[in-house]
Amino acid sequence: MVNPLTRCMEDYCLPPFSTFHARDIAPAVRAAISEYALDLNALEDDLCDADNLCWTSVMDRLEIIDDPLRRLSSILEHLSTVANSPELRAAQDDVQEDILAMQSRRAQSPVVFHAMQTLRASPAFESEFTTEQQRILDRAILHATLKGAALAPHDKDRFNDIALRLDTLVQILAFGPNLDFCADSPILSSVY
Repeated sequence: MVNPLTRCMEDYCLPPFSTFHARDIAPAVRAAISEYALDLNALEDDLCDADNLCWTSVMDRLEIIDDPLRRLSSILEHLSTVANSPELRAAQDDVQEDILAMQSRRAQSPVVFHAMQTLRASPAFESEFTTEQQRILDRAILHATLKGAALAPHDKDRFNDIALRLDTLVQILAFGPNLDFCADSPILSSVY
């Protein structure tokens, strides 16, 4: 049987909210991450060898490879606000670190970051790119910079550790009102 979340990613359709279960989340996310890693590796290989970078070879391809994981993350975020359950939280916890690791790898890719900077510095930026494309590229470079792309490798590791911890705290604090009723005080002490 095909995972309904995987199918909706492949078919570019709305999520089948009525037919999937929390147990479908981890396999779908892991499949998307595996595909994402392969696509990112291929993109990085192509960008290393590219003499003439253009919007299509960099930004359009990034949009295509980013889409499935971004959509799955949005689905998880939406579900956590409208149909939260212990099973959903467990599934989310199971894949959250993998999602963050892949997103960090993409955002901090030196090859992709260099390609975007090269596009920004090219004459085509002013002469061929639309105002919207210029803004998208500037925002993408800013996003990558804020996600640690310009950091030294040892600083990226520390940055990623902090980002993971911050995400964990945000997840916990989202359920803060529920923690008031929690009998397990070590949970409260680890948050505060």
